[in-house]
Amino acid sequence: MYNHKKYMKEYNAKNKERRRIYREDNKEKISLYTKKYNSKNKDRIKSRFKGYKVRNLKSWEGYIPKRTKCQMCGVSIYLNSGDSATAINFDHRYGGTEVIKGYPTRWLISHKRNPKNEKIWKSCDFGILCRECNRRIPTIGRDKFLRNLNRYLQKGKRCH
Repeated sequence: MYNHKKYMKEYNAKNKERRRIYREDNKEKISLYTKKYNSKNKDRIKSRFKGYKVRNLKSWEGYIPKRTKCQMCGVSIYLNSGDSATAINFDHRYGGTEVIKGYPTRWLISHKRNPKNEKIWKSCDFGILCRECNRRIPTIGRDKFLRNLNRYLQKGKRCH
């Protein structure tokens, strides 16, 4: 009996190298076509990806609480609120050495929630802070910052 999935899998495996060679030989032609296509269809592409991003971020609701409190000051913060002033800011606690580099929210937007991505997210152990607290502490050199802060606060105690 004919199995279309099996046939396509075999076909793709056989032609993978041929497609790779074609792409290498026609880089400029493909690039020009892509630019032309993207400029003609900008609005359609934009709306399609906007929906994709919204769905991805929504898929994380529940795994990441929709409403929580800043781990430093306790103010209420929200996931996917649309308001940057009350949005969750994910803090790189380990100096940016986590698997997810850059902005964690951008990673959430571009990665749909599934067991594999949940494992990656969990491995990063991001802090959950409000915008103000996240701005006040550095990502790199945090130990030195805390020592200096502690020394500063200790000097203030002697005055009272």
